[in-house]
Amino acid sequence: MKTLQVRNMPKSGQAGFTIIELIVVILLLGILTATALPRFLDVTDEAHDAVVDATLGGLVTGTALFRAAYTAAGEPAANTPITQFGLGTLRNNANGYPISTTSDTDGVVDEPADCVQVFDALLQEGRPAMDQTPVTATAGGFVATDITGGTGDFQALHSAADTDTCHWAYIGQYTTEAQATAASDVVPILTYDSAAGTVTLEDSSDY
Repeated sequence: MKTLQVRNMPKSGQAGFTIIELIVVILLLGILTATALPRFLDVTDEAHDAVVDATLGGLVTGTALFRAAYTAAGEPAANTPITQFGLGTLRNNANGYPISTTSDTDGVVDEPADCVQVFDALLQEGRPAMDQTPVTATAGGFVATDITGGTGDFQALHSAADTDTCHWAYIGQYTTEAQATAASDVVPILTYDSAAGTVTLEDSSDY
């Protein structure tokens, strides 16, 4: 009688995870979630902050370049178009800093349309969009509730109490002051003082 020989079947080479390996994977995922997720949640805020910072830098640089063009032009009298700067669409005030050209010819920044034109001309091509329905604050001054939003990235604001200053509120993240307050945040505001030629970063809590 022949004997039946049974050969050992080869192992497939596949094996499942041990309980220890699964625990290690879960722990690693937990650590990544705790450390990386908050970072990803902050990316949006950081992107909006970067827009404001870049715009601030562009306005400061534009103002300095305008001043240099004004000096190169021989420091002409106030309200003279400085054709050496950009497209030649800005004039100088008595201190040699930029004011608008088409809104009026009184030599001062005294209405929101002036502020829109100064913003656009200083930054030139590739600039953030400026809301074309600027707001004029009351004679009592500019207040945070004047940030009413619009279709652009910035909203031009102007206080009738200060004829030399422009305010550009960043509405790309929060369209209104109320939205920012609800998110426990503030609306960044770039302020241009045409008398001193300075551009500073403030926020709605300052008003």
